Amino acid sequence: MRPDGGDVEPERIVLTTRHHLRDSESFGVPILCHESGLHEFETGPQVDGFAWGDQLAPDVTALEVDAISPDDTALLVDAGDGALSIGDAVMHYADELHFVPDRYMVDEGDDPEPVKLAIREALGRLLDQPFDSLLFAHGTPVVGGGKDALRRFVEQ
Repeated sequence: MRPDGGDVEPERIVLTTRHHLRDSESFGVPILCHESGLHEFETGPQVDGFAWGDQLAPDVTALEVDAISPDDTALLVDAGDGALSIGDAVMHYADELHFVPDRYMVDEGDDPEPVKLAIREALGRLLDQPFDSLLFAHGTPVVGGGKDALRRFVEQ
């Protein structure tokens, strides 16, 4: 039985951003984060690095976002019609894609608009990938039509 009560044992945990460690250690499996975020774990726990383009599991590839933070990563899941997992760049609530609140995007007093532009550009580059669903660290999934929803968001 998993620490969270589930019945499927994870083999590894992949962080889409270093800020998403949460209770990962409780599973007792390897934890992975993009190599540019490893400084966060210098005093523990043990987190191993990956590079963009690495295959992290048989059907999961790490893709560059690098907009809201240098380690911001999307995960391309090659299952069914494909899924793209997005960390902190975009949220999905109330049937709408939107940015995280400005206060989580920049330091106090900084302008969030350049970061929003960088997010749109980074996500626009991912539209060539084979996916039809979107998964989010924050919000509900978009099952089917995810690429179209992301394209509309990018083009706003």
